[in-house]
Amino acid sequence: MKQQQPSLIPYLLAFFALAACVTFGVMGPRNLPPPAAASVKPHVHPDAAPQLAEAMPDAAPQAQSQAKAGGRNRVILITLDGWHVRLTDRMPVWKEMTAAGSWTLKAQVPRGATTVISHAALYSGADPKVNGVVRELENTGPDTHVHGVKFRWTPFKKVADDGTVTYTVNDTVFTAVEKSGYKVRAVVQKGKLVGELRPDGSEAGIDVYGDAGLIKAACASVKDDDMRLVILHIGSPDGAGHNHGWLSDEQYRVAEQVSGQLQTIRQCLADAEAAGGVPTTLIVTSDHGGTPNTVVDGKIKKHGHGANNPDNLTVPWIIVGPGIKQGYEIQASVRLVDTAPTILRILGIPASSIPTLSGVSVDEVFVRP
Repeated sequence: MKQQQPSLIPYLLAFFALAACVTFGVMGPRNLPPPAAASVKPHVHPDAAPQLAEAMPDAAPQAQSQAKAGGRNRVILITLDGWHVRLTDRMPVWKEMTAAGSWTLKAQVPRGATTVISHAALYSGADPKVNGVVRELENTGPDTHVHGVKFRWTPFKKVADDGTVTYTVNDTVFTAVEKSGYKVRAVVQKGKLVGELRPDGSEAGIDVYGDAGLIKAACASVKDDDMRLVILHIGSPDGAGHNHGWLSDEQYRVAEQVSGQLQTIRQCLADAEAAGGVPTTLIVTSDHGGTPNTVVDGKIKKHGHGANNPDNLTVPWIIVGPGIKQGYEIQASVRLVDTAPTILRILGIPASSIPTLSGVSVDEVFVRP
């Protein structure tokens, strides 16, 4: 009998079953790689200010939460005239601000250490040898200012040996921000500072008020979303130093009052932001310190700010706001002239807006430099 050949059908069925298992079971569907691990990045609006746009997962949560659509940012710059570093010991607001921002007690003011010289450097971002303001204002009129009456002083000029006047600075941080299309406001308590904000002699947007007027103007300004730079000058620490001596009991009492004023401004700022207002960075510094009293022939000698005495050449400098390191003591050297370019960076305005800048942005304070 002829032997019957075994059927191939069972083998073919087994082969196709195995192929199906390999294709759809063990290996999974072909051409589909294993799913990648999930990666989540915080959403930051593409138009946010540079330090906010760079805030990545390791950035402070507070900084990320304050990023606003459209890159809206504002800066308030406050100078406390004659603010000796040791006055911070009696100012509760200082401790609160150091916990919330970046700070130093060693910011360097220009040699000469006077109100006019230092504010010229602060507002222009240029050293005295560049902006031409190398001495205190001569007595050309009372150190007061009535709004609408032009204060008779034109700063930012250099006089050549032949007497020719050459103007070296045409823009300040105040005018540079304005020329970028933003609203600006300033309130100062010494009229001689008016011309240092606007080199062209205009007084638009600048007022000279006492404490109550200054606080009112500051709180009104932060409610205006189009207002992007507010400059304030508080003169009372300097007045107390000249009248009673630096680090006198009277000056310490004034420092406590100023601490309350700063608290009020910060509260107005917090209320405005809570209502959806513009995220704001606050910078507080000074123009000079002051030499503490000494006794000469049994009498207290008031040194004033004593020009180049070491007590006068270093001042507090602190910055608090979105994208700023919190509880951080600045390690690098900070100069008053570095303030203007730091403000321009926060507002996203090119440093070239002030061609005569001598300072550089204090990039160390930002969450991501």
